[in-house]
Amino acid sequence: MRSGARRRPPWLQCLCVLALTACNAGTAAPTAPAAKSAVAVDSGLNIAAQDMYANKYSAADAEYRQLLSSASADANVHAQYALFLNYRLDFAAALQQAKRAVQLDAHNGEALAILTRADDWSGDVASAVSQAHAALQLAPHDPLVLLFAAEAVADNGDRNTAQQEINGAARLVQQHPTEYLRAEVQREQGNLDGDAGNRTAQIAAFKQALALQPQWLYRTTEVVSAEFAAGQTAAARAAIDAVSNDTPDDLETVETL
Repeated sequence: MRSGARRRPPWLQCLCVLALTACNAGTAAPTAPAAKSAVAVDSGLNIAAQDMYANKYSAADAEYRQLLSSASADANVHAQYALFLNYRLDFAAALQQAKRAVQLDAHNGEALAILTRADDWSGDVASAVSQAHAALQLAPHDPLVLLFAAEAVADNGDRNTAQQEINGAARLVQQHPTEYLRAEVQREQGNLDGDAGNRTAQIAAFKQALALQPQWLYRTTEVVSAEFAAGQTAAARAAIDAVSNDTPDDLETVETL
């Protein structure tokens, strides 16, 4: 995990708090009904994801929990909550939710892909690679599966296979052109560039990911991480200052910065 627990320097851990705390005073989560249809579940998952991208982590967490209450047997709910928890740096809880998703639906390729990432960001690269292979067998044309598999195999030292998976995902994303998937293509390419020692290309890729999801502070942490690693401290600190200016009412964030 190039931007996760395994390689995250202490200052980046602090910066990631920013992405978790900013704008948490958003609108309250809607009240969930006793049971939800598949369409309602998908809609709820989308709302929660959009809140995460808007840095409304408390609202997103409440929405995921409501979905868990009303659709506890839905593997996708557990899987998407696991992905959210990973971004919230709660790796143990993310792994628990990802495993539950696969227990509920062992043939769900995206659930296995998210378990891949949960394993990877928890530091169990061998398990992540195993899960990635299983996910690819189930859903070889799902760009999310290819992208999460790419990170796992890259962390295991296989950059050639990782590049193949990223290239395949980039083609497939044209059929699923969400901002998140397009940004993840750039992120994984940036990770691979960083592994190859090409910091200039890495920063450029991370900036493209940020341009696709400019409001999500997580993307900023990726750019700042790469800039610090490249010795571009002035640019990194300018990015931190800009983020601080965007959240002047968030006292915890200001104190962290």
